[in-house]
Amino acid sequence: MSIEIQLNGKPELIEPGLTVTALLESRKIRPEVVAVEFNGGILSRDRYATTRLKQGDRVEYVFYMGGGQASSEFRTPLGLSGPTGSLRGASVASDAAVSSFP
Repeated sequence: MSIEIQLNGKPELIEPGLTVTALLESRKIRPEVVAVEFNGGILSRDRYATTRLKQGDRVEYVFYMGGGQASSEFRTPLGLSGPTGSLRGASVASDAAVSSFP
């Protein structure tokens, strides 16, 4: 039996009870290199392993990437912002990017 979630805006069938960590790892994504939006809010990284997905949940993930134009602020597609000392932007992951990510 599978459940359907929305993953980066697309329907996806997964096993019931899968955690956010397990979902990311099943796609060969290291949890420490992404930010996760869960049902409209940013999910704290320390909750990835304990947050179980259920029917209808909406999950978006973005990779942190260095580079880009220097400025005093950055803003990601999820609306995260902060000083540019260590992070200058983020990119929404596509299926192609996920499969080629180290």
